[in-house]
Amino acid sequence: MTECNKLYATDVIGEDYKTWSEEIILLGLGTGRGKTTFSLDTYCHYLIEQEKTVLYLCNRSKLKEQIEEKINSGNLKDKILILTYQKLQELIKSGDAIPEFDAYICDEAHFFLADSEFNLYTDVSYEYLIKRDESVVIFMTATYGNIFQRIKKDLRKSCTKSEKEYVEPKEYILPTLYDYVDKICWFKKPSEIYGIVDTILRTTEDEKILYFCNSISMMSKFYNHYSPYKGGSNSEEKEEYLQKSNLKYMDFYCSEILQKLNLPRNNSNDEAIIQGEDNGYTFQNKVLISTKCIDNGVDFKDRKIKHVICDIFDLESAIQCLGRKRILDKDDTCTFYIRDWQYWSVRAFLTKHKKRTRAK
Repeated sequence: MTECNKLYATDVIGEDYKTWSEEIILLGLGTGRGKTTFSLDTYCHYLIEQEKTVLYLCNRSKLKEQIEEKINSGNLKDKILILTYQKLQELIKSGDAIPEFDAYICDEAHFFLADSEFNLYTDVSYEYLIKRDESVVIFMTATYGNIFQRIKKDLRKSCTKSEKEYVEPKEYILPTLYDYVDKICWFKKPSEIYGIVDTILRTTEDEKILYFCNSISMMSKFYNHYSPYKGGSNSEEKEEYLQKSNLKYMDFYCSEILQKLNLPRNNSNDEAIIQGEDNGYTFQNKVLISTKCIDNGVDFKDRKIKHVICDIFDLESAIQCLGRKRILDKDDTCTFYIRDWQYWSVRAFLTKHKKRTRAK
């Protein structure tokens, strides 16, 4: 029997995929467990051989680009339609004719819940997909707890209304392994991150830091902490000061919308993140500060990335962010720095969202 830490998607699914028909499949596969390899190299190839049509859905444009690259490099080119959930939402809302597919592959399916805080239409694509009764609909994600419970609940409710017999979706689970984590450190306040970063930069030479900010506001505060100009929208850092400040070691990565704010320096996303080892990514500078816009779709493979800092509030996005570091071998380890959110912070968050809910 294969050892637990050696199991991949193809190991637990076997050849079951050949029997899937007009049903919902739940793939709860942790980061690095080969869900993309299975879906593209195994399942999609099988579907195309059977002359079936496939729609592959992604939650981020960066992930969509990666999937397109994988498809275009093989013999699946022009045989699979790839869309973002956001694009599907637009097509549904506009009333455009959408063809039916034999199979729908919903990658990073936690999107429907995780993005609902700022995307008011995640339910549009979700409702559309769970109603594809004559197709195979696969929901796959590494953070499967909440979304899989929601899918099962909605399916039961739908069966009750239509008086159909409820059939439990086929479920395949492989949790994420964190055996590459050398140590976990907790911090309570965002201000503690300055000391963590400064200490690492002072005591190490080649080690890199990946820091996920909870918000653009925190990213701005982080930048302002090191900048004498306090992030003026059109100011440029003087080269003389940059060479004396830890700011010279830092690049900032955010979504296209946030880039328009001209917050930290003028480094574009393309300049900050580059191709790394083994079809992965890395970053050129010693420190990369990002929002959760790269909570998936970018797999960092670089032995020098030894420190991952995360102060993301929602659990699913935090898990996705921590999973961006992918190991190359057993000696490729790192340290996690995770924010221990205190009661007052959680209470403030709940108060804000209660007000927002009442306003609606």
